[in-house]
Amino acid sequence: MWRLKSALKDCLAALLLLLLFRPFGIGGDKNPIVAIAGVVVLVFISSLLSSLMAIVFLRKEATPTYESEMRRINIENLINIPLLALFVITYIGWYCYGKISSGWVVDGVFVLWPYLSAVVCVIIVSIPIYIWNRDQLKKRFLKAEIEELQTLNALLEREQQVLRSSLEKEIKDEKITLQGEGKDSLIVNPLDIMYVESVGNYLSIAYFNESELCQKRLRSSLKEIEEKFDAFPFIIRTHRAFLVNINFITQVSGNSAGYKVSMFSTDRILPVSKANVALFREKIKALGRDLG
Repeated sequence: MWRLKSALKDCLAALLLLLLFRPFGIGGDKNPIVAIAGVVVLVFISSLLSSLMAIVFLRKEATPTYESEMRRINIENLINIPLLALFVITYIGWYCYGKISSGWVVDGVFVLWPYLSAVVCVIIVSIPIYIWNRDQLKKRFLKAEIEELQTLNALLEREQQVLRSSLEKEIKDEKITLQGEGKDSLIVNPLDIMYVESVGNYLSIAYFNESELCQKRLRSSLKEIEEKFDAFPFIIRTHRAFLVNINFITQVSGNSAGYKVSMFSTDRILPVSKANVALFREKIKALGRDLG
């Protein structure tokens, strides 16, 4: 359905541009309106065919991104420009001169310059359509990202209200031991951990101790210590260097290229890397469904 809508939009844009500028004197001595109408029909056919042919060159993605959609548009244009020029020069030759071959043969000799002129014409008409499609795509993805962030923030707020109260009953007195090398360790309630940051060969653990924000440094790796949090889904991997407790996230911002999370009672803004954005969203939504 979206391919059909895209082809119809291209037709409308092409119609307006052709009516306004009549590039290369389209129609010649014939009725230009009929010539333009025929070209618009060819724009629809070519646009639809280009969309279908582009599928062959693209890997199917479960969740399209702005980059993947721009790649699709670029490939479609690379196919559409020479294809539409082929259609147009053949059609104009038939409509203006009564023979399909008229656009290709001059004085009995096969020539390419009419086709190359048609390619230039199609490129000129395609440029504003391409810019319009790109801008519409940006707006669509920006709107989707804003809505996604609003949903995530609303879910977080809801989860923090429900989750905190329920977990305080369940694991209020539960402690885990985060062990570093040697005898160095930290015994802490998982609810009190704000985040864990990997810094070289060390971990920096931000946690609350009787309402006071503290830092503990342990010699260990994030991968080794992450297993300790398997039973606590509110502590989420957001980056190769960060584990974050969602109960202390005050706001999520950013876009699909990477989120940023603001943390309670601190000016630290922690990253959610592009590689972790999809997993972060899914875990927040999954937790919301579990609480629902």
